[in-house]
Parts: sequence; C-alpha cells; structure tokens
Amino acid sequence: EARLYRNFIDGAGARAIGVGYPGEVNLAWDANYLRPAILWHGPFMDASRHWTGRGQGFQPPDGYNRILLPEGPPLAVLADPSSPWPQQTGRARGFRFRGYHLDKLRRPTFRYSFGDVQVQDYCKEVVGGDKQDTALDRIVTLKGNIPKGLYFRAAGGKTVERQGEVNRFLVGDLTVTFTGFDELEVLPRSDTGDLIVPVKPGKREFVLRQRLEW
Repeated sequence: EARLYRNFIDGAGARAIGVGYPGEVNLAWDANYLRPAILWHGPFMDASRHWTGRGQGFQPPDGYNRILLPEGPPLAVLADPSSPWPQQTGRARGFRFRGYHLDKLRRPTFRYSFGDVQVQDYCKEVVGGDKQDTALDRIVTLKGNIPKGLYFRAAGGKTVERQGEVNRFLVGDLTVTFTGFDELEVLPRSDTGDLIVPVKPGKREFVLRQRLEW
C-alpha cells in the first residue's frame, strides 16, 4: 500500500501531501498550488521533526534522487504557445482544491478545478522502465467546458530536449514519455525549459498520460 504524510514538507509548502508508493518511489503534492512538487526514490519521510515538541518547521524528504518540479499553476489560458507562463496561482487564478480519493492500495487521485474544468491527477508506481529505479505513470484527466487557449504544463526544468522519439523528452534530469499520441501535441519550450500541451476546447474530456523516470 501507499503511505501518506500530510504536513509541512520542505519544497512542497505548508499544505503538502507526501505519497510513498510501493517500490520506494515517492511524490510530494503541493495542495496550495495544485502541483506535484518533488519526486524522489528510496526511504519516504523521517517525521521526527514533527513528532518533537510543537512539531514546527519544514521536514525535507528522506531518500535520494530528488527532483524539484516547477512552481506556478498547472494550467493557463495563453494567447499563443510562446506567451509567458503565469506565476500567480491558487484561488487568485480561479483554482480550487477539491481533495483526493484513494484506490484500493491507497494511491491518491488529487482533484481540483480551474473555472469550469474539473481535473484529476493520479500516479501509479511502475517497475521495469528504461532506468533501474521504479518510475511513475501519471494520468491527468480534464473534464468540463474547456476554454479556448488552455494549456497544461506537463513538466518543467532548466532545459528541455527531445530524445529521438516524437513522444519522449529529457526535462532537466527527468525523462518524460507520453502515450496516446494520436490526439496529443507536446510543445517543448527551450526558452523556459517547459513542456506544455494544448488542450482542445469544448465540452469534453481530455486525458494526458505520461511516464516519469529519473
């Protein structure tokens, strides 16, 4: 089963939700800004800081191979793909956290809304990827009245480059592979190191599938 740890996590904010998946692959979700904030391998969390005295302060993740994911909103309405990605997020931008629900192995599906769009963000451990460590398969589902010019930021880092395949990218130290490419367009932005995905407008459902390896 997955393990959950809700507290102040260094790098994921004051409303962080840590998830330790089977196979020693871990994620910290930032419930303030509705984004996966940290990925890492190995041991999950040493919670001793929060069990001592008044439990003040931010606890860093345990383990190794830590990847810090970009701050800012996961979705934005842009005039065109080259427009600057906004920094303001949370309620000021129309986002609302809607909690999460757990599957049979206690893996969470994080839920939030952006205007009339309902979003579910789910990760699952996967063994046997191109790298030795356990990877994560991520499924993001958007439902509702999707506005024109909506983009989803699928990953971000200091650099981004295509890895010889149409659906595979190296974003900093994170390898991101997309599936379901028949209706999916991925736009790498070398100026910002972001991978953004245009979401077709209309009243519909849009599903984004990606594998995260590091």
